Amino acid sequence: MFNEFISTNFLLLTIAAFFLGLDKGGFRNLAIICMYLLLSILPSKEVIGILAPIYLLGDIVPIVLYRKDINLKAVNYFVPLAIVGIMITSFFASNIDDQKFTIFISFFILLMVIMVSYQEINKYLNKKRDVPKKDRALSKPLTLFLSFMAGITTVSNAAGAITCIYFFKKTNKKEAFVGSSALFFFTLNLTKIIIFIFFWKNISLDTLQITLSMMVGLFAGIGASIFLIKIIPQKIYNIIVLISVYYVGIMLFVKNVL
Repeated sequence: MFNEFISTNFLLLTIAAFFLGLDKGGFRNLAIICMYLLLSILPSKEVIGILAPIYLLGDIVPIVLYRKDINLKAVNYFVPLAIVGIMITSFFASNIDDQKFTIFISFFILLMVIMVSYQEINKYLNKKRDVPKKDRALSKPLTLFLSFMAGITTVSNAAGAITCIYFFKKTNKKEAFVGSSALFFFTLNLTKIIIFIFFWKNISLDTLQITLSMMVGLFAGIGASIFLIKIIPQKIYNIIVLISVYYVGIMLFVKNVL
């Protein structure tokens, strides 16, 4: 049954995996396209189970590639409450109103990205005018809240935008941004896989067949992403990250409200 499913949908699975590879290679938030493509042919719980091992494998390449640039302090600070968020969502998922929660997340993402954009524009204008001004870092309470929300939303593979906001502020170059966020997601995805196997039971030998069929698309996407990151200037990359976060926030809002 699953072999026939893979044969019928191989092209769509490969395209979806390619977008996930672009995300894992450094162009964050493109994984949402992968999710939408898979949800068109599979139930959400199965999609989450299929993607969990791919997410884990996809994180290994940027971790190895950018290991010298990883901000371990930022990752370690962000992980604990995120894991708490995963545990809460995993055990109480049936009591969460998905639509209302997603609307809240979309508003929160847009608010945060507007704040970050304002700071970046101010920093640029002040630099132009030769006005020294210390960049405002994320406060500790806000950082902890972001960490918790990232854990809650990562169960449904929707934490990319929130995580982008944090690591965007904690890293000063694209390699550090990609490597640090990859290590963070690797830790969370390892936790998710344990939960999915033993509690949700949505990872099986059958779902792993579909996972394996997506490997070519995944690594093609990662390779393309790594190549593009090398040739794209830092300022342009920063703009792409911010635009992608705006896109996710607006898309979540439109999908659940309009």
